[in-house]
Amino acid sequence: MIEVNGKTLSIKEFVEREILIGKPQEVKEARYEKPILIGGCGSSGTTLLRTMLDSHKHIACGQEISFFDRPRLFDTPLQKLHRMFTEQDFDSLDQDVVFPLRTGAGSYFGLFFPNYGKTYHDMATTDTIFRMASDTRDFLNLYFSNFANRSGKRRWAEKTPNNIFCVGEILDFFPDSKFVHVIRDGRDVVCSLALRRKFELNSAILRWLMSVEAGIRFRGNPRYYELKYEDLVTDTENTLRKLMAFLEDEWDPQMLDYTEAGKDNFNNYGATPIFTSSIGRWKNSDLDERARKVLDLSLGTMLEKLEYKM
Repeated sequence: MIEVNGKTLSIKEFVEREILIGKPQEVKEARYEKPILIGGCGSSGTTLLRTMLDSHKHIACGQEISFFDRPRLFDTPLQKLHRMFTEQDFDSLDQDVVFPLRTGAGSYFGLFFPNYGKTYHDMATTDTIFRMASDTRDFLNLYFSNFANRSGKRRWAEKTPNNIFCVGEILDFFPDSKFVHVIRDGRDVVCSLALRRKFELNSAILRWLMSVEAGIRFRGNPRYYELKYEDLVTDTENTLRKLMAFLEDEWDPQMLDYTEAGKDNFNNYGATPIFTSSIGRWKNSDLDERARKVLDLSLGTMLEKLEYKM
Protein backbone atom coordinates (compact mmCIF):
# COMPACT_ATOMS: atom_id res chain seq x y z
CA MET A 1 0.00 0.00 0.00
CA ILE A 2 1.12 3.55 -0.80
CA GLU A 3 0.11 6.83 0.82
CA VAL A 4 -0.64 9.52 -1.81
CA ASN A 5 -2.02 12.91 -0.73
CA GLY A 6 -3.54 11.35 2.36
CA LYS A 7 -5.13 8.51 0.42
CA THR A 8 -4.01 4.91 0.69
CA LEU A 9 -3.65 3.17 -2.66
CA SER A 10 -2.68 -0.33 -3.66
CA ILE A 11 0.39 -0.56 -5.89
CA LYS A 12 -1.90 -1.44 -8.80
CA GLU A 13 -4.08 1.61 -8.14
CA PHE A 14 -0.96 3.76 -7.89
CA VAL A 15 0.34 2.57 -11.26
CA GLU A 16 -3.04 3.10 -12.96
CA ARG A 17 -3.21 6.58 -11.45
CA GLU A 18 0.31 7.44 -12.63
CA ILE A 19 -0.47 6.24 -16.15
CA LEU A 20 -3.73 8.17 -16.24
CA ILE A 21 -2.48 11.50 -14.91
CA GLY A 22 1.09 11.27 -16.21
CA LYS A 23 2.32 12.99 -19.34
CA PRO A 24 4.59 10.61 -21.22
CA GLN A 25 7.97 11.81 -22.31
CA GLU A 26 8.61 11.70 -26.04
CA VAL A 27 9.16 8.12 -27.13
CA LYS A 28 11.23 7.74 -30.26
CA GLU A 29 11.48 4.84 -32.69
CA ALA A 30 14.95 4.17 -31.30
CA ARG A 31 16.18 0.60 -31.46
CA TYR A 32 19.93 0.52 -30.91
CA GLU A 33 22.20 -2.31 -31.96
CA LYS A 34 24.74 -4.33 -30.02
CA PRO A 35 23.45 -4.09 -26.41
CA ILE A 36 25.92 -4.84 -23.62
CA LEU A 37 24.95 -7.01 -20.66
CA ILE A 38 27.16 -7.24 -17.57
CA GLY A 39 27.10 -9.80 -14.78
CA GLY A 40 29.21 -11.52 -12.15
CA CYS A 41 29.05 -12.36 -8.48
CA GLY A 42 28.00 -9.46 -6.27
CA SER A 43 30.94 -7.55 -4.75
CA SER A 44 33.12 -8.36 -7.77
CA GLY A 45 33.34 -4.86 -9.25
CA THR A 46 30.35 -4.88 -11.59
CA THR A 47 29.19 -1.47 -10.35
CA LEU A 48 32.61 0.06 -10.96
CA LEU A 49 32.58 -1.23 -14.53
CA ARG A 50 28.98 -0.11 -15.00
CA THR A 51 29.95 3.42 -14.00
CA MET A 52 32.95 3.49 -16.31
CA LEU A 53 30.87 2.31 -19.26
CA ASP A 54 28.18 4.86 -18.51
CA SER A 55 30.89 7.54 -18.73
CA HIS A 56 31.60 6.55 -22.34
CA LYS A 57 30.27 9.04 -24.87
CA HIS A 58 28.34 6.36 -26.76
CA ILE A 59 27.07 4.08 -23.98
CA ALA A 60 24.25 4.54 -21.46
CA CYS A 61 24.33 2.07 -18.56
CA GLY A 62 21.77 2.95 -15.91
CA GLN A 63 21.03 1.53 -12.50
CA GLU A 64 20.83 -2.23 -12.11
CA ILE A 65 17.26 -3.43 -12.32
CA SER A 66 17.37 -7.18 -11.69
CA PHE A 67 15.46 -8.00 -14.85
CA PHE A 68 17.54 -10.10 -17.24
CA ASP A 69 18.35 -12.59 -14.46
CA ARG A 70 14.86 -14.11 -14.76
CA PRO A 71 14.79 -17.14 -17.09
CA ARG A 72 11.02 -16.91 -17.53
CA LEU A 73 11.28 -13.40 -18.93
CA PHE A 74 12.64 -14.52 -22.26
CA ASP A 75 9.53 -16.45 -23.27
CA THR A 76 7.00 -14.10 -21.65
CA PRO A 77 4.63 -12.63 -24.28
CA LEU A 78 4.45 -8.85 -24.44
CA GLN A 79 0.78 -8.70 -23.48
CA LYS A 80 1.41 -10.74 -20.36
CA LEU A 81 4.39 -8.57 -19.38
CA HIS A 82 2.29 -5.46 -19.94
CA ARG A 83 -0.42 -6.89 -17.68
CA MET A 84 2.21 -7.66 -15.02
CA PHE A 85 3.33 -4.05 -15.23
CA THR A 86 -0.20 -2.66 -14.90
CA GLU A 87 -1.01 -4.94 -11.98
CA GLN A 88 2.50 -4.78 -10.50
CA ASP A 89 2.45 -8.54 -10.08
CA PHE A 90 5.71 -10.15 -11.18
CA ASP A 91 5.62 -13.24 -8.98
CA SER A 92 5.68 -15.64 -11.92
CA LEU A 93 8.94 -14.07 -13.11
CA ASP A 94 10.50 -14.78 -9.72
CA GLN A 95 10.15 -18.51 -10.30
CA ASP A 96 13.40 -20.27 -11.22
CA VAL A 97 15.56 -17.30 -10.19
CA VAL A 98 18.80 -18.71 -8.80
CA PHE A 99 19.31 -16.01 -6.15
CA PRO A 100 15.95 -14.27 -5.67
CA LEU A 101 16.06 -10.96 -3.85
CA ARG A 102 13.13 -9.07 -2.41
CA THR A 103 12.51 -5.59 -1.06
CA GLY A 104 9.96 -4.24 1.39
CA ALA A 105 7.77 -3.26 -1.56
CA GLY A 106 7.69 -6.79 -2.94
CA SER A 107 9.51 -8.35 -5.84
CA TYR A 108 13.01 -7.13 -6.58
CA PHE A 109 11.87 -6.84 -10.18
CA GLY A 110 13.30 -3.41 -10.77
CA LEU A 111 12.26 -2.42 -14.29
CA PHE A 112 9.21 -0.67 -12.88
CA PHE A 113 8.02 0.94 -9.68
CA PRO A 114 8.94 -1.39 -6.78
CA ASN A 115 12.70 -0.98 -6.95
CA TYR A 116 12.84 2.51 -5.44
CA GLY A 117 14.09 5.08 -7.91
CA LYS A 118 15.81 2.68 -10.28
CA THR A 119 13.21 2.99 -13.04
CA TYR A 120 14.42 4.31 -16.37
CA HIS A 121 11.11 5.94 -17.36
CA ASP A 122 8.00 7.12 -15.56
CA MET A 123 4.85 5.00 -15.60
CA ALA A 124 3.11 6.85 -18.40
CA THR A 125 6.17 6.65 -20.66
CA THR A 126 6.64 2.95 -19.92
CA ASP A 127 3.01 2.31 -20.81
CA THR A 128 3.48 4.16 -24.10
CA ILE A 129 6.54 2.05 -24.93
CA PHE A 130 4.55 -1.10 -24.25
CA ARG A 131 1.89 0.03 -26.71
CA MET A 132 4.47 0.86 -29.37
CA ALA A 133 6.33 -2.45 -29.17
CA SER A 134 5.65 -5.48 -31.36
CA ASP A 135 6.93 -8.10 -28.89
CA THR A 136 8.91 -8.43 -25.66
CA ARG A 137 12.29 -8.14 -27.38
CA ASP A 138 11.16 -5.02 -29.22
CA PHE A 139 9.79 -3.53 -26.00
CA LEU A 140 13.10 -4.02 -24.18
CA ASN A 141 15.09 -2.50 -27.01
CA LEU A 142 12.74 0.49 -27.21
CA TYR A 143 12.84 0.86 -23.44
CA PHE A 144 16.62 0.95 -23.07
CA SER A 145 17.28 2.68 -26.39
CA ASN A 146 15.02 5.57 -25.42
CA PHE A 147 16.89 5.87 -22.14
CA ALA A 148 20.16 5.98 -24.06
CA ASN A 149 18.75 8.48 -26.56
CA ARG A 150 17.62 10.76 -23.76
CA SER A 151 21.16 10.57 -22.39
CA GLY A 152 22.60 11.57 -25.75
CA LYS A 153 24.02 8.08 -26.31
CA ARG A 154 23.59 5.56 -29.14
CA ARG A 155 24.09 2.26 -27.34
CA TRP A 156 22.64 0.75 -24.17
CA ALA A 157 24.06 -1.51 -21.49
CA GLU A 158 22.55 -3.08 -18.38
CA LYS A 159 24.36 -4.36 -15.30
CA THR A 160 22.84 -6.63 -12.71
CA PRO A 161 25.21 -9.14 -11.06
CA ASN A 162 22.77 -12.04 -11.35
CA ASN A 163 22.64 -11.61 -15.13
CA ILE A 164 25.45 -14.15 -14.97
CA PHE A 165 22.85 -16.88 -14.42
CA CYS A 166 21.17 -16.17 -17.76
CA VAL A 167 24.10 -15.67 -20.14
CA GLY A 168 22.75 -18.19 -22.65
CA GLU A 169 19.23 -16.78 -22.59
CA ILE A 170 20.52 -13.24 -23.04
CA LEU A 171 22.80 -14.09 -25.96
CA ASP A 172 19.98 -15.99 -27.68
CA PHE A 173 17.40 -13.27 -27.01
CA PHE A 174 19.62 -10.47 -28.35
CA PRO A 175 21.60 -12.04 -31.22
CA ASP A 176 23.85 -8.98 -31.59
CA SER A 177 24.53 -8.54 -27.86
CA LYS A 178 27.82 -8.90 -25.98
CA PHE A 179 28.17 -10.25 -22.44
CA VAL A 180 30.87 -9.11 -19.99
CA HIS A 181 31.60 -11.32 -16.98
CA VAL A 182 33.39 -9.50 -14.14
CA ILE A 183 35.48 -11.86 -12.02
CA ARG A 184 37.25 -11.18 -8.73
CA ASP A 185 39.31 -13.33 -6.37
CA GLY A 186 36.71 -15.43 -4.56
CA ARG A 187 38.38 -15.01 -1.19
CA ASP A 188 37.94 -11.23 -1.36
CA VAL A 189 34.39 -11.59 -2.65
CA VAL A 190 33.40 -13.99 0.11
CA CYS A 191 34.90 -11.69 2.73
CA SER A 192 32.95 -8.75 1.33
CA LEU A 193 29.68 -10.69 1.18
CA ALA A 194 30.12 -12.24 4.63
CA LEU A 195 31.62 -9.35 6.59
CA ARG A 196 30.09 -6.31 4.89
CA ARG A 197 26.82 -7.65 3.49
CA LYS A 198 26.11 -10.17 6.25
CA PHE A 199 25.85 -13.30 4.10
CA GLU A 200 26.40 -16.57 5.91
CA LEU A 201 29.87 -17.84 5.01
CA ASN A 202 28.64 -20.93 3.19
CA SER A 203 26.05 -18.90 1.24
CA ALA A 204 28.73 -16.43 0.18
CA ILE A 205 31.00 -19.25 -0.97
CA LEU A 206 28.19 -20.94 -2.88
CA ARG A 207 27.16 -17.72 -4.57
CA TRP A 208 30.68 -17.02 -5.83
CA LEU A 209 31.24 -20.58 -7.04
CA MET A 210 27.88 -20.74 -8.81
CA SER A 211 28.30 -17.30 -10.37
CA VAL A 212 31.75 -18.03 -11.74
CA GLU A 213 30.77 -21.47 -13.02
CA ALA A 214 27.65 -20.06 -14.70
CA GLY A 215 29.85 -17.69 -16.68
CA ILE A 216 32.97 -19.62 -17.55
CA ARG A 217 30.98 -22.34 -19.29
CA PHE A 218 30.65 -19.80 -22.13
CA ARG A 219 34.39 -19.55 -22.64
CA GLY A 220 35.02 -19.85 -26.34
CA ASN A 221 31.83 -18.01 -27.27
CA PRO A 222 32.97 -14.96 -29.29
CA ARG A 223 30.29 -12.80 -27.66
CA TYR A 224 31.37 -13.60 -24.08
CA TYR A 225 34.22 -11.72 -22.36
CA GLU A 226 35.90 -12.07 -18.97
CA LEU A 227 37.28 -9.06 -17.16
CA LYS A 228 39.12 -9.38 -13.86
CA TYR A 229 38.53 -6.79 -11.17
CA GLU A 230 42.21 -6.87 -10.25
CA ASP A 231 43.18 -5.90 -13.81
CA LEU A 232 40.56 -3.16 -13.85
CA VAL A 233 42.03 -1.41 -10.80
CA THR A 234 45.75 -2.05 -11.40
CA ASP A 235 45.93 -1.54 -15.17
CA THR A 236 42.77 0.44 -15.78
CA GLU A 237 43.29 2.07 -19.16
CA ASN A 238 44.79 -0.98 -20.84
CA THR A 239 42.03 -3.20 -19.44
CA LEU A 240 39.31 -0.84 -20.66
CA ARG A 241 40.92 -0.48 -24.08
CA LYS A 242 40.84 -4.26 -24.51
CA LEU A 243 37.23 -4.30 -23.40
CA MET A 244 36.24 -1.62 -25.90
CA ALA A 245 37.93 -3.59 -28.66
CA PHE A 246 35.76 -6.58 -27.73
CA LEU A 247 32.67 -4.34 -27.66
CA GLU A 248 33.60 -2.98 -31.09
CA ASP A 249 33.52 0.62 -29.95
CA GLU A 250 36.13 3.32 -29.70
CA TRP A 251 38.23 4.14 -26.67
CA ASP A 252 36.98 7.13 -24.70
CA PRO A 253 39.28 8.63 -22.02
CA GLN A 254 36.16 9.88 -20.19
CA MET A 255 35.84 6.34 -18.88
CA LEU A 256 38.73 7.13 -16.54
CA ASP A 257 36.84 10.14 -15.19
CA TYR A 258 33.85 8.20 -13.93
CA THR A 259 33.43 9.34 -10.33
CA GLU A 260 30.77 11.97 -11.06
CA ALA A 261 28.58 9.42 -12.82
CA GLY A 262 29.14 7.09 -9.88
CA LYS A 263 27.26 9.41 -7.55
CA ASP A 264 24.05 8.01 -9.02
CA ASN A 265 24.91 4.53 -7.77
CA PHE A 266 23.34 3.02 -4.68
CA ASN A 267 25.45 4.03 -1.63
CA ASN A 268 27.81 5.86 -4.04
CA TYR A 269 29.34 2.53 -5.10
CA GLY A 270 31.65 3.26 -8.01
CA ALA A 271 31.92 6.94 -7.10
CA THR A 272 35.35 6.74 -5.48
CA PRO A 273 38.65 6.97 -7.37
CA ILE A 274 40.50 3.77 -8.27
CA PHE A 275 42.17 2.09 -5.30
CA THR A 276 43.94 -1.25 -4.98
CA SER A 277 43.79 -1.79 -1.24
CA SER A 278 40.88 -4.20 -1.58
CA ILE A 279 43.03 -6.71 -3.48
CA GLY A 280 43.99 -9.50 -1.08
CA ARG A 281 41.90 -7.93 1.67
CA TRP A 282 40.93 -11.41 2.84
CA LYS A 283 44.45 -11.86 4.25
CA ASN A 284 43.87 -9.15 6.86
CA SER A 285 40.16 -9.77 7.39
CA ASP A 286 38.39 -10.80 10.58
CA LEU A 287 37.84 -14.34 9.31
CA ASP A 288 38.98 -16.91 11.85
CA GLU A 289 41.27 -19.84 11.05
CA ARG A 290 38.37 -22.23 10.55
CA ALA A 291 36.81 -19.89 7.98
CA ARG A 292 40.12 -19.51 6.18
CA LYS A 293 40.42 -23.29 6.01
CA VAL A 294 36.91 -23.47 4.54
CA LEU A 295 37.88 -20.91 1.89
CA ASP A 296 40.95 -22.88 0.94
CA LEU A 297 39.09 -26.18 0.66
CA SER A 298 36.04 -24.85 -1.17
CA LEU A 299 37.53 -22.23 -3.48
CA GLY A 300 40.98 -23.62 -4.25
CA THR A 301 40.17 -25.56 -7.42
CA MET A 302 38.21 -22.72 -9.01
CA LEU A 303 40.81 -20.12 -8.02
CA GLU A 304 43.49 -22.18 -9.72
CA LYS A 305 41.30 -22.52 -12.82
CA LEU A 306 41.01 -18.71 -12.88
CA GLU A 307 44.79 -18.39 -12.37
CA TYR A 308 44.70 -16.77 -8.94
CA LYS A 309 47.67 -17.47 -6.71
CA MET A 310 46.97 -19.73 -3.76
